[in-house]
Amino acid sequence: MAFTATCVPGRSAVAAVQFVGSIQHHPTVVIYLDPDRVEIGPPHNRSEWPQFLGFLRELRDSLDNMADILDPRAESEYYRHFVVVSDLPNQEP
Repeated sequence: MAFTATCVPGRSAVAAVQFVGSIQHHPTVVIYLDPDRVEIGPPHNRSEWPQFLGFLRELRDSLDNMADILDPRAESEYYRHFVVVSDLPNQEP
């Protein structure tokens, strides 16, 4: 299933790994976005797991990178630019 979603998580948003399924329980990343939810589970075909593992590691690294960019303690160039530019009052040209 392909889809595109853009959201801003609410204050009660959390993420966790849960075992999901009524007959066979599979580890699934569950992201509660407050109020919406996204689940990412492994492919049914185990031969696809190596590629899926690569995706999970890429997702982990991307989330770590985003956290570093947005963390004011990291003092990243992006964070300084984002804060300075977004805090400027709107100016007429």
